[in-house]
Amino acid sequence: GRLLWSKSFGSGLFGSASTFRLASSVVALPSGGAIVAGQVATESWIARVSDEGKLLWEQRFGVGQAIAVASINGVVLVATMEVARTDRYREDLIMRVYSEDGVLKTRSTVREGLNFSASAHYGEIDFAHRGLDIYLLSGFEEFLDPVAFELAKVTAPGRVEWRRQLPTTVGRDDKGRRRLCAAGVAVLADGSALVACPS
Repeated sequence: GRLLWSKSFGSGLFGSASTFRLASSVVALPSGGAIVAGQVATESWIARVSDEGKLLWEQRFGVGQAIAVASINGVVLVATMEVARTDRYREDLIMRVYSEDGVLKTRSTVREGLNFSASAHYGEIDFAHRGLDIYLLSGFEEFLDPVAFELAKVTAPGRVEWRRQLPTTVGRDDKGRRRLCAAGVAVLADGSALVACPS
């Protein structure tokens, strides 16, 4: 329970857009230090921090709507939403695989068309893994038209083995509006995935 050190990245809430950072997740690395993930202005952000709190490297990409990170077998998996280069606005779910020293190894599209609106919204992305069984859960909450969760089984090299839509993760609230549930995913002892979605 003893605080060894604390670290701040960037300026305060009203600092310049290039320095404001919002951390949403921290993943410890077996080799030491941790990956911190979150948002810088309107982009997703990841950084590696040493055991002493020193910033070793950082990367920015995506649209800052959601980010998930996992550390598996010496690589770092990062899932984000990114605007596709198309005539029509579209955000895809992208998975990047980095070495622990910040070198990009692969980039792959896991789910096209997770969002088609540039209006107010947010994505839901989460990794779960046990050994080499890695799952990526993604959904999107948009006020009038939520996008149901999808579960994908992925590999550390960045390949998608399979994807399954989970249509029952969109339900109706007490006013009859369509809403995305607050789903979570866990990996069971046999390597299969369990997705829980409270009613």
